[in-house]
Formats: sequence, C-alpha cells, structure tokens
Amino acid sequence: MLMISSGVLKNLVEMLVKSARNSSKTDKLIYLKTDGEFLKLYFHGEDLSVEKKIIAEIEEDFEIATSISELDTKVKALPDAILIKLMRTEDGFYIKWGDYFTSQLKLEILPETAPILTVPALTTSFKWAQGKLNELVKSLQSFVIEPSIAQMDAKKVILLGLNFAKNQNGKLVVHATDSHKYASINTMDLEWFDENVVLDMRTLTGVCNVIAKDAGLEIGITKDQYIVFRSGYTTAVCKPLVGNVPNLCHLYKTETTAKLLIDRLELVKLCDRVNLLSPTSPILIIEESAGKIHCIVPGTLDMDLRCSYEGTLPAFAMSYKHVKEAANLLSSYKDSDEIILYIDSPNEPISFGVEGKDEMKIFVCPHRIPYVVESNKKKKKVLVKN
Repeated sequence: MLMISSGVLKNLVEMLVKSARNSSKTDKLIYLKTDGEFLKLYFHGEDLSVEKKIIAEIEEDFEIATSISELDTKVKALPDAILIKLMRTEDGFYIKWGDYFTSQLKLEILPETAPILTVPALTTSFKWAQGKLNELVKSLQSFVIEPSIAQMDAKKVILLGLNFAKNQNGKLVVHATDSHKYASINTMDLEWFDENVVLDMRTLTGVCNVIAKDAGLEIGITKDQYIVFRSGYTTAVCKPLVGNVPNLCHLYKTETTAKLLIDRLELVKLCDRVNLLSPTSPILIIEESAGKIHCIVPGTLDMDLRCSYEGTLPAFAMSYKHVKEAANLLSSYKDSDEIILYIDSPNEPISFGVEGKDEMKIFVCPHRIPYVVESNKKKKKVLVKN
C-alpha cells in the first residue's frame, strides 16, 4: 500500500501512456511496482522501454501488471488534487480516496510477471541542454516515412528513423528522408558518439513524451549500441534500427542555374491555397512568363507571385505538402523571412535554403507532370528562335 497525490499520479500516467501509445510497442501492458521509497511505473517493448518513478509514502510493497487502457481510464476518473491510496488486497487492486478512504476504484490487474527493467552499463554519455531532443524530433518528424509504407516494403524500414552521427567538427548531425524529400541539421553545441545510430521516429516520440521540455538530458550508449536517455527520475532505453539512412547531402546544391527568392510565409500560404483549390491533386506549379513568376493550378488558378528570381527559371512542380514542410523547417532561422529555392532542372531535386545559413540542408524532389513538360518545351522553342 502507498499514498500519493492524485495529481502527481495523473501526470505520471498521462506521460507514460502517451509514450507507450506513440511508440511501436505491440503489447499493451504497463507495470506498477514499489521499490524502496519509490513507486515505479514502466513498460517494456522491443524498441523502447521506459521507466518513470516518483517518491511516495509506501507502507507495503506491491508489484502488478495492467493494461495501458485500464490504467489510463481509471486514473483519469480520479478526483484532482486529492490524497489517494493504492492498495492490493485478496480480491484485487484498489485506488481509494476521500474521508477515511471509503471511495474506491478497482483496477483490473493481469496475471503477468513484471519484467525487470535493467539499464545496461554505458560506455559513453553526454549532457544535452533542455529541450534540444524535443526540438530535433519536432523539426524532422515530417521527413520520415509513414509506418504503413514501411510495412509494405521492408527495404524502407530504415526510413522510419532519424540518423544520428558525428560531423567533421565532432558535433551531432541528424538527417532523415522519406525518398521524396530530405533534411539534415548540423548542430553547433550537441555532442554525439563515434557510432552512427538510427532511431525510429516512433521511439523518439515516445521518449519525448516522458521528458519535460525544460529538463536537462543525459544521453548514453551501451556496448551493444542501445541508446539510453535519462532525465531526473525518468529512464528510456532505445533499440536502434539496423542500417543507415541514406546520406543525400551531395544532392543539396546552391550553385544552380536559377534561384527563386520568396517570403517564407507567402510560400506557406500559397501551399494552403493550392491544397484548397485542388485537394485531390495538390501540386504546386511555378512558372516564369514575361519576367513574372506565376503559381498555376491548371484550369483553375493563374496567380502572380510577389517574389524575385535569378537566372533562367524553368517551370517546375512539387507536392504542396513537401514544400510546406520544407518551409516550416526553415522557420527555425528566426532572423530571416526569405527562402531561396535553388533550381538546376525541373527533373532534379530542388534545394531550399536561407542566405548566409548552412546548418540545414533541405531538398524536395519535383513532380514530372504534363503541364511542366509542355511549358518547358515552349520556352525552349522561344529561346532557340531568339
């Protein structure tokens, strides 16, 4: 038996349940166990195991297993900010509260033996400043493939993850791709190990769910290359994916035959407009005509854009979603509102950047569609005549 504030337990369970659901964990079990002065809550998965513990007033030890949904529902039903008792009796496990603890909820427990969450010894570890992991995961979340795609093609499983490696300056570089777009982020202040490690985005999301954004973080690696995250009384053990995410940095170019310069927010609004007008096929088509830049939705929209360009700009097309994701990632450059699109060919990856900044390298693969092909044929004929 133990006593604890309902608010503390609710916060603890909410984070752990969210982490388990967001990870790729298949079984839906969660464990509660007393250990000295601590109440431990944890789940164990093949790719991610997480333990959170809290100091509690413990009178009698217990160790139980229950389902994630059962624990989530019952704890949500508790009154806020009230002292509660967790108690195991001969006929079950109860959460009690109120005067003389006469109000109670019964928690359905399962006949499972709780696995011991053993954290392997670390060979190396580093300290990261608060919020850094959350920032990286949030920034690159849209650059990995969907799990449903990986299920259909085993060769693409590696694209579920972020690739963590050490750059030439000995700091962390992270990259990701879904084969349609690519992004890499070179950090200036984060340490990394000699090992190249790929962590499933679902695993990383699960880790972020249990670590406060304003908390410091220790990251360690074991001899078997498991990655361990520690923050206060929270520990997460992650199993990396096998292989490496393709490093496609060489496809990022800034020395190109043409450049398009446009306000980032204007580009985002343009993407939303294209999606609104053509929801079944939201392709962003950019075309230069008589010195002006147009956004085209064939048969629906021909819109002059407030932007500038350099060089001979071909017509090109990209997924509105991919363009918007690239633009949103570049928003982390707080001191610049202008984006540059670097274009060599309508059939080659189009790089996105900001003048004078090179920490991030982003490109989007274009779409080859009839409108663009015909537009460039016409432009080529005009150039030949002239």
